Amino acid sequence: MQTLPSRTASRTQEPKRKLEKVSVFQDRGQLVNDFRSDYATIADFCHAFADGTRSLCLLAFLLTTNHSDAEDCFVAAVERAFRSNNVFKEWVASWIRRSVIACAITTVFDTRNREARQSDRWCIAQGEGGSAIDAITRLADRERFVFVMSVSRTLLGP
Repeated sequence: MQTLPSRTASRTQEPKRKLEKVSVFQDRGQLVNDFRSDYATIADFCHAFADGTRSLCLLAFLLTTNHSDAEDCFVAAVERAFRSNNVFKEWVASWIRRSVIACAITTVFDTRNREARQSDRWCIAQGEGGSAIDAITRLADRERFVFVMSVSRTLLGP
């Protein structure tokens, strides 16, 4: 008959480990700093806005079809970015695009301003792909949003 080794026998055969007193709060400041370093700073947002100004303005215009409303959306995204303190560094560009889109949705689908909204042309001189942009702005609001949001990542960059 085979007997199983007892737990006490295995404990006594193991070498005794030196127990060290480790504090749960040891290096707490470093842990907090490491945790915070993953979040974006205002400088990260500034760099992202500087690098993406052209594409963000175009995105805002394509969604709102109005230069004034597009500018308001861009400014609102900047203000939101400076108030935000919980965005990961890797997500800054996506977060900014999302902010512009959210502001455009509020602007375009606000029932109070629906009749007062007026579409603008992208540019008078039809350069820079102006005719294609103007064709997109002539789409109905919902269709334009679906189209722009589905292709904007590919055409306008991250």
